[in-house]
Amino acid sequence: MGDVDNHIFRTRIKSGQDEIVIRIGVTIPVIMGVLFGFLLGISDGESKGLCPQWGTAQRVFGLDWAKMNEVSGMAVSQDHSRIYYVNDSGSGPFVYATNRNGLLLGKITISDSFFQLDNEELAMGVCPLDPNKNSCLVVGDIGDNFEFRNSIEIIFLPEPKTIPMNVNPILRLSLSYPDRAHNAEAFALLPNGDIVLITKEKIGRASVYRYQMKNLNSERAQSGVLEKMGEIDISTIVESSEQAAITGMSISRDGSKMILLTYSLAIEWQLNWDQGTMFSLIPNQVQKIPIKILPQMEAVAFDDSDQSFFYTTEAENLKSLELVGGKDVPVYKVVCQPDSTRD
Repeated sequence: MGDVDNHIFRTRIKSGQDEIVIRIGVTIPVIMGVLFGFLLGISDGESKGLCPQWGTAQRVFGLDWAKMNEVSGMAVSQDHSRIYYVNDSGSGPFVYATNRNGLLLGKITISDSFFQLDNEELAMGVCPLDPNKNSCLVVGDIGDNFEFRNSIEIIFLPEPKTIPMNVNPILRLSLSYPDRAHNAEAFALLPNGDIVLITKEKIGRASVYRYQMKNLNSERAQSGVLEKMGEIDISTIVESSEQAAITGMSISRDGSKMILLTYSLAIEWQLNWDQGTMFSLIPNQVQKIPIKILPQMEAVAFDDSDQSFFYTTEAENLKSLELVGGKDVPVYKVVCQPDSTRD
């Protein structure tokens, strides 16, 4: 099977005062004929599949700043009443856990001599090569502010039944980009375990990459090359181009929607995922979500139990936290409201 063509598409779609620009690199295989692409517009929230109305962001609890003073990723457990958090670089090989009311349960210590360079994301998904489809915590050591790293590392941890706990990774996956080094703070897992990663760009287009779990073997330490899917540019719908950086993401358990986080707002995006044979963003099914702005927002987690999402701040000093009303790390929740006008 070979590639017969490589096309670059660029489209500019307007709706009211909002606009998103997309530039897509599309590779068309000879036999499969499967088109991978991103085409989108701005929705008013009435498109099928999108939340009809997001509620107001509400502070639900605060985290202990002494332990979680640089939260860069978070994830909601599908099997336990827990929320997990990972700190940025320099905080040790730990994942912290609270219950849904913010009570600290303890920490998971990552064994196997794990030394992170720049942890920037946390996700949950099916454990790779697991016939029982157990849940794994997935730590993303993907940050690269100076874009010098030869590879990034994704760590898969079986979700422990009790906390605190020392946990050995079941997979350490070293990934490289097909083009050059990138800084990234956002990745998530599709229902089949495939990794979707979006780079962090201060101004301009962000690149979207994927790594397919079918490429794995049974080794606990593996390496691979990410596949570039396309590019997205959200700079036209945020308050300023400097705030267009994508700092976090989370995908729903069924793979139907994605929440992106920036420094000024959140974005809901409807996905088209067909058991791994196709992954794309659905045209005209994307909307902005106004939220309470916190200093350096970099962690977001979708909660399938009530169609909501949590988010928090990576603020690393108490002075910045005092600006938002406290000396702990605030966690906010935004819930999708039912549409009373629909049957």
